[in-house]
Amino acid sequence: MKKFGLIGHPLTHSVSPFIHKRLFELRKTQAEYKLYDIAELDKKSMDLLRSLDGFNVTIPHKEKIIELIDFIDADAQRYMAINTVKNAERGMQGHNTDVYGLEQSLLKLNVKKMDKVLILGAGGAAAMAAALTAQKASQITLAARKKSAQRAKDLASRLKERSKAQILTTDIEDIKGEYDLMINCTPVGMYPKAWECPVSEGVIKNCAYVVDLIYNPLKTELVKRAERLGIPGLGGMAMLVYQAAKAQDIWFDDNFSEQAPIEQIIEKAEKLVKNRFQKNVVVFTGFMASGKSAVAQAFCRKYGYELADTDDIIALRENMSVKDIFESKGEKYFREKERMALQELINRDKIAISAGGGAAAHCADLLEYAFVVFVNTPFEVCYERIKKQGDKRPLANAKDKLQLKELYDERYPVYKETSHMEIDGSQDMRTILSTFDTRLQ
Repeated sequence: MKKFGLIGHPLTHSVSPFIHKRLFELRKTQAEYKLYDIAELDKKSMDLLRSLDGFNVTIPHKEKIIELIDFIDADAQRYMAINTVKNAERGMQGHNTDVYGLEQSLLKLNVKKMDKVLILGAGGAAAMAAALTAQKASQITLAARKKSAQRAKDLASRLKERSKAQILTTDIEDIKGEYDLMINCTPVGMYPKAWECPVSEGVIKNCAYVVDLIYNPLKTELVKRAERLGIPGLGGMAMLVYQAAKAQDIWFDDNFSEQAPIEQIIEKAEKLVKNRFQKNVVVFTGFMASGKSAVAQAFCRKYGYELADTDDIIALRENMSVKDIFESKGEKYFREKERMALQELINRDKIAISAGGGAAAHCADLLEYAFVVFVNTPFEVCYERIKKQGDKRPLANAKDKLQLKELYDERYPVYKETSHMEIDGSQDMRTILSTFDTRLQ
């Protein structure tokens, strides 16, 4: 059986094995594809790679691998980066299939013009994207962080030797002007820090099309902001699948990718990412006394998730109760601490979070990256529980039912909009837990 794989670091959340397995099945080929999390390319790791029939290369090895292989094909030389290696009789052969994936993505997005192109980043992916678009563009701008400024200048020098396009460099914080196309080649916005965006909306609105090479999440914050501004945007899943198919063409020396139902594989890979990573972090929201904490605890016991309660975390860090925090430092201070706690928690694997009653309104953008369960308990049930628990909640005044009802009605549509699933918190726990059996498969 032929053996292939992906090298890079880290590789915890890669979906490449899923994609290649589906492609092997379509080919009716017996082969395996594994992840090889390699931090440094040394003699031991290179011996391992030579034992394979071929492999893909991702961050941080796309440039370093160039120095270590025996032969680089013309396309890889032209695009100054390698992402696919075939082990043959004449040695390790380096290729670039990312360029094919990006070409197909630009067709999928129906990019009509790329005269002025903005590339975010200065690594191997940026080199490939810049070299490809420079074939049609009159101006390429490479935007990088200060720590990568020299890499951007070096890349610009190499591009000027191979292209007639004007090649400019700038700090990513100082981008100015209008562009036909922006391509994000940085990891900013990648899961688990999916709320991050590499540039401001002021930069985005000056671009006619936006492509993000990140595929997890499916829609990065960059793509979502572009779409909100009415700008066509596309994430990196299509590129990932197309480049994988082209890599197999190289490994098996054929053109199977031209007949393969690539769009079907893209859809399946997108479904996998959505299901796997949204359900990796489960957040329970709902009104005070809705039963979020009790449901979260029972859920963790049944499904083996780690439990976290944002109120408890904040109280422990501040060394005072949530009610005292509200009274002494104010709600705005508490909400900022709540946001910070959620940012930390959604980076972790297989965790269930009981969020405060107001989290849905103040942290809705963060909750997009979790599987959110709205504990939809009727107001009257919540109110009776609040009365029994006494005046322990910062916004709960058991004597003023009308105020509580107004707060409940204000938050209710937010809970609905930010959730993927609803449960009735007034039911018995066995019934509540049974609703998860099919939803979390």
